[in-house]
Amino acid sequence: MKSNKDFFDFGKEQFEKLKGFLEEFETQFEKGAKDAKDAFEKDMKQFASFVSEKKEKIKEDREENLKQLDQLMEAFSTFSEALKKEVPKTKKAFANYKSAILEGILQLEFALKEARTHLSLGIKARLQQFKTRLDDYRLEVAATDTPDQENLNAQRIKLGEGVEYMKKRIEWEKDKNAKIDQFAEEVTSSFENIKKTFADIFK
Repeated sequence: MKSNKDFFDFGKEQFEKLKGFLEEFETQFEKGAKDAKDAFEKDMKQFASFVSEKKEKIKEDREENLKQLDQLMEAFSTFSEALKKEVPKTKKAFANYKSAILEGILQLEFALKEARTHLSLGIKARLQQFKTRLDDYRLEVAATDTPDQENLNAQRIKLGEGVEYMKKRIEWEKDKNAKIDQFAEEVTSSFENIKKTFADIFK
């Protein structure tokens, strides 16, 4: 989603609007059947448009969000494989390792940049924390041609743990955002039930 709102925050906002509509209708109904019928016919037309519009918007945002999360997961998985290799001892082997790691970091950062506008605030904060650790490792690797193998391997392992955490977090975000379809269907179902119930009343 391109705003800073989480999907669930957005969903709650729409539910509150639905709730407000029902409360207003209940008030009108208590005033009398004729007034309620007039309010029903007017508001149902407006709310039908609202439900349809918001359902499509939520669906579009969800699909874009899941697409970006899939791409981000792929980038983290690729980088995870590169990090599994131990830091070489020899200068020549380290040169190859350095080239591969720095290229992997660039690709991961590109994926992070591309996905950033479509992510929730929660995962953005965790990605920022991860990026700090990523930058530290890049500087250590880039700054030397003769590696301190013990030190770099220790940092590599910690960075790898960060990568695995982010992969789990991305999966959690995907599961969470996939539930938006259920929310949209529940809103639609509730709306249809409301229409049927009050249409029967005014027959």
